[in-house]
Amino acid sequence: MTLKSPRFAANPRCQKASDNAPAMAWGETSEGVRLLQQALIDLGFPLPVSTKKTGKPDGVYGAETAAKVKEFQKKFSLKPDGIAGKQTWARL
Repeated sequence: MTLKSPRFAANPRCQKASDNAPAMAWGETSEGVRLLQQALIDLGFPLPVSTKKTGKPDGVYGAETAAKVKEFQKKFSLKPDGIAGKQTWARL
């Protein structure tokens, strides 16, 4: 799936994650994760631990990010696995 949102379209890692090649998951650190985190924040899923140091997302897919992805997935009736793959990106 090609992401068309200006937020994600130019980021190769987000594009790959939207095709599950591979999906974003626990342990990853990237600009794509930072974009995912900012999108979650903008959609009402705050990440206080991930933004504590600088006030901006840190780009680390840790426990907090996985938990917020699960919350997002539950809200949109997706499988709540905490992994940002094709279905999650389609909703974002």
